[in-house]
Amino acid sequence: MANTYSTLKASILAKLQGISSIQEVTDNPALNFNGYPPAIIIPSEGESDWETNAEDRRIYSFDVLIYEETKKQGTSQAIDILMETVDDVLDAFAEDKGLTGISMPANKILLTVEPVHAGWGDVPDKELIAAIVKIRISVSVNSSD
Repeated sequence: MANTYSTLKASILAKLQGISSIQEVTDNPALNFNGYPPAIIIPSEGESDWETNAEDRRIYSFDVLIYEETKKQGTSQAIDILMETVDDVLDAFAEDKGLTGISMPANKILLTVEPVHAGWGDVPDKELIAAIVKIRISVSVNSSD
């Protein structure tokens, strides 16, 4: 039986791989990259809510961490690169709220995809800065079967 998290993660990875400004896409949180900016996808928090006696609504969240080096071009230029890449990611998911081509597990219907820029961070010892994009996916689950 297909796992919803795995199905959604695979679709998000494929979508990220189609964004030309991202040089590497992975679900491995190691910080060793072959090109910049790379993107790492990790599951985030989730939530559920009762809809009807036969349906529940679940939110599956993923964090997309996008990194850029500061040592080669400086922090200001690295931030500019990250801002452009964040826009590319937000646009890619906003323009495809149904994750075209996804095949959801039985009794589950993808309702909407919500991309949100969620913050900034850094990894000082690696001379990296990061942008965080949260991808929230609403799924209706038919629980009557």
